[in-house]
Amino acid sequence: MKSALQKKHIAGYYARKLMSKLLLRSPDLVSMFRQGPAGPGNDTPRYIIRVDDFPHWKHSPGEFGKFHRVMRDNGLHYLLGVIPFPGVYLSGGYGGERGLEPDEKEMILKIRGEGAEIAMHGFSHARTGKVKSELVGMNEEELEKSIRLGLEVFRKMDIRPEVFIPPFNTVDMNGIRVLGRYFKAVTGGEETIKYLGFLWGIARVENIMYIPSYPPLYQKAADICEYLGKTDMREHVCGYAPVTLHWTWEMEDGYRGLEKLAALIRGKTASWREAIEGY
Repeated sequence: MKSALQKKHIAGYYARKLMSKLLLRSPDLVSMFRQGPAGPGNDTPRYIIRVDDFPHWKHSPGEFGKFHRVMRDNGLHYLLGVIPFPGVYLSGGYGGERGLEPDEKEMILKIRGEGAEIAMHGFSHARTGKVKSELVGMNEEELEKSIRLGLEVFRKMDIRPEVFIPPFNTVDMNGIRVLGRYFKAVTGGEETIKYLGFLWGIARVENIMYIPSYPPLYQKAADICEYLGKTDMREHVCGYAPVTLHWTWEMEDGYRGLEKLAALIRGKTASWREAIEGY
């Protein structure tokens, strides 16, 4: 049962979505959660950064290493979404899945040793039904089996992911209930609003913490910089501001946007573990 405030937020979301389509731009969903003008005692929130899609079906672990160096050298905490059984995409479409390659495992262990946190990013990152989702439509037995198989991949690397990142940002309430048995938190985004409601920061849904990220904090680093340059984040409710990056998007400008973002938020990030344990 959604609260009156939730209904107001959802109505506001669809209004902004319509306006953004008319103006041919991404909606600003973060500003909908302003608490008022910044004033004494309002601290700038700390950013918790999520990075999706490792391994990638087109780009090598070595290329990811360039992204990681920018993050590491600037002391930026981040959570990397790792796909345990990466999908194989062929010219004719999806061609099944494979295990992690030795160089991919090596990269995962390297970045973990240098401070990055590891999340499970779905199972193969494949769309499995009519809905653009890997999880929506899976029954409880199928979902539990997939989770256990994925966790076994991480166990062999001595990693225990505490966060689950649903591919395509889509997970329904059935998925939430099952994921809550294995993880402390699940992420989401604009696509998750229709399933879980329009929430900001860190919230509790059923038996798990839910941490969504929305545009303009969910896009290319250069665009996030532009938004932060004209926004006083102290006006927003929540001690943590979730940011989502896709490392392959940052390749397009040679990581210049990422370097700029790193300089802007250096010293203002928190680990996901800190955010979750402090909730």
